[in-house]
Amino acid sequence: MITRDEIITNARSFLNAISWSPAVDKYVFDASDPRKTFNSAFVGLLPSTTASIPAEYSVIPYVYGGSDSKTTFLSRIQANACPGGWDRTSGHGTKHWYDAPPAGLGYADTTAKNLAGIDCSGYVSRCWGITGTRYSTTSLEDISMEIAPSRLQRGDILNFRCHHVRIFFEWASTNHTNGPACLYEAAGTAGASGPQRPFRATDEEGRVVFHQVAWDSRYLARTPFPLLMETDPAPGSYRLADPPSRTVTAKVAGKGGVDVAEVAINRRTVPFCARSVADGVEVTHDEPTNWAAGSYEVLIKAVNRVAGQTFKDDLIWDFSVT
Repeated sequence: MITRDEIITNARSFLNAISWSPAVDKYVFDASDPRKTFNSAFVGLLPSTTASIPAEYSVIPYVYGGSDSKTTFLSRIQANACPGGWDRTSGHGTKHWYDAPPAGLGYADTTAKNLAGIDCSGYVSRCWGITGTRYSTTSLEDISMEIAPSRLQRGDILNFRCHHVRIFFEWASTNHTNGPACLYEAAGTAGASGPQRPFRATDEEGRVVFHQVAWDSRYLARTPFPLLMETDPAPGSYRLADPPSRTVTAKVAGKGGVDVAEVAINRRTVPFCARSVADGVEVTHDEPTNWAAGSYEVLIKAVNRVAGQTFKDDLIWDFSVT
């Protein structure tokens, strides 16, 4: 079982890896052609006068097709795997080595097998606590529901199908919807040739990063969590002379198996019935008395079971009677 806060804890943990030093900073894909050697930007030795002092890093590199956990990554580095990121010689990212290295020869899965790191969808899968199946920006749609950007919460994703995926943390300003957002992501590289230089701590390409990003309408908001739908009474204000129905109903939707554990009104647990409907369950509670004047908070504790994980969330809405 996993909550939104636990997903963010997982996402943040990739930013605070134990310091590591690569013993190997290149991988030869084809010994017959020097151009087919990946030269990692995470170099193993500091320049010139301090060449005997290993360079240390505390980030997790991006590798197209990669899905290393922090533990797996560190063990692979210690076993002399080459860290991914991008090629300091050509300026190409690891996707280039996956599907279009020099002369058009693609190395596909051997890239992730020989370069240590994680890609964007692998990062989402790790942070969501999903194991055993590798999800892509396409198959993530099979285990999540599309939502309006205004409904984004921590742990949800912004998915650009067949391209990239990011984990939502929060809006960067109060004027939030369609504005800049703070996100976690395993960021790839543009792939264009660039200057030959060592990795810099301020770089936000070729590694897992937390940063602010401008809104991009190509990315669709999606959630693996249970989703509150069709509430009655609806959020808003009602008159005491014309109060809402005493029956509280709500639909809880999800891409997997949805279940409701508890319903509470103003922190008082109340009896309820739940029946299966399309895409989820319908929850009903019959309030034994008329609504008095005041404010009411309805809480539904629900889960969505999908991809071998149980996503748990508290679904809340408010209404008032005056």
